Parts: sequence; structure tokens; C-alpha cells
Amino acid sequence: IRAANDALTHTMKRKSSLASLGEAETDGLWDDSNNLTFTPLGSGREVGRSCHILSFKGKQIMLDCGIHPGHKGIEMLPFLDQVDMSKIDL
Repeated sequence: IRAANDALTHTMKRKSSLASLGEAETDGLWDDSNNLTFTPLGSGREVGRSCHILSFKGKQIMLDCGIHPGHKGIEMLPFLDQVDMSKIDL
């Protein structure tokens, strides 16, 4: 908990100091294009069927796409229907 509080305090101090620089110097620093999104598509509380999508600056990367060894057919795959596979870059 202490590490999380320290990280939050650091972030708040950084935002405050950047705000004091003025809008011109920090323009675009906090916009949505700088957000990294992590989307898990499987492997929650189970072995196998893992798949993760990272999205950053308009690009999408798929990490690890496995199967569940205890299932058959489509049930062994990650939840790929939650993502538009044509938009995966890597």
C-alpha cells in the first residue's frame, strides 16, 4: 500500500509541476493518445487460453494467444470475439 501511495503522490506532484510550466510546454501530454490500454482476453483463474492485447497510439499488439488444454473446439480459444482481429498490427 505504501508503494501505491508513493506512486500516487509522485504522479500528483508531477502533474502539479507540469501544470506550472504552462499549457504550451505540456500540450498533448495528458491526451488519450498517450494511454496504454491492456485488454486480457483469457487466462483469468485458469491455465491456458491466455491472450492479451496492448493498444497504444493507434496500434494494437497481441501477446500470447494460447489454448485451454482441458476444452475442445472453440471453447479452447481465448475470447477473440471481443476484438476486431483485422485491427491487430502485430
